[in-house]
Amino acid sequence: MRKIYVIDTNILIHAPEAILNFEDNEVLLPMVVLEELDGLKNSEKEKGRNAREAIRHLENLRVQGNLVEGVETEQGGIIRVEKNYVDIELPTDMPEDKMDNRILKVCLGLQKDYPEGQIILVTKDMLLRIKAQMLSITAQDYTTDRILKEEEQYSGRLEVYVEEDHFKELKKKGIKPEYIYQMGEDGIRHQVVPEMNQFLILKADQSTKKTQLGRFDGTKVVPLQYKKSKPYGVSPRNVGQLFFASTFWRKMQNIFGECCISKLEKVARPRLAAILPAT
Repeated sequence: MRKIYVIDTNILIHAPEAILNFEDNEVLLPMVVLEELDGLKNSEKEKGRNAREAIRHLENLRVQGNLVEGVETEQGGIIRVEKNYVDIELPTDMPEDKMDNRILKVCLGLQKDYPEGQIILVTKDMLLRIKAQMLSITAQDYTTDRILKEEEQYSGRLEVYVEEDHFKELKKKGIKPEYIYQMGEDGIRHQVVPEMNQFLILKADQSTKKTQLGRFDGTKVVPLQYKKSKPYGVSPRNVGQLFFASTFWRKMQNIFGECCISKLEKVARPRLAAILPAT
């Protein structure tokens, strides 16, 4: 049976190389996805970076052929952009100008044109999956995520998923390592064993919008110390600088004991200001 996977924008923001991971099946990107990528490419931090990486993947495919007609992948699949189905009607309570609903229109149009095929909407948006079910559209999450390679240089940080039920435990009692994991390219969940004092970017496994920062203290993942401190107006501007500032203040505390932050500032200011830009 022919399988056509319709990819939502949040999949590419979550895993920019996702369109290359559907083996010998057909992958379809609605035009609205390109529009959303264009709007996100200048965003700060990971969202903008992943949008730009996804666009580069599409550009590499474009130079190989016509994306509207379809470009064949090394695995024998097809990747194409869909610009039709604008006239497909939706229920009156689903506004056609809403981005998610435009994706649903594409799915319905494909079902009409390929009645013998299997049309599958791939999205991390749980509400969109519910709306798809209401329209008899098959929908699923994307579970093949990037995992750090063993040969990569140790960076001191790790991006992991946390089971939704334990995500909120970080600030109260910490998160045990058995509740964090990564997903391999085989789609299988892999247990993570962090290094002592390794920093972690924690993502709730049921929501792409929930992210926290923590550090492994040897037994559990704990919140960053001094995360909100801005001594003399020196403010970390990204995740890496937050991790650095946390390490710096902890080391200063070890040297000078349990003294207040205001006293630490007098020693720390010259070194910290030389590295972190003032705001």
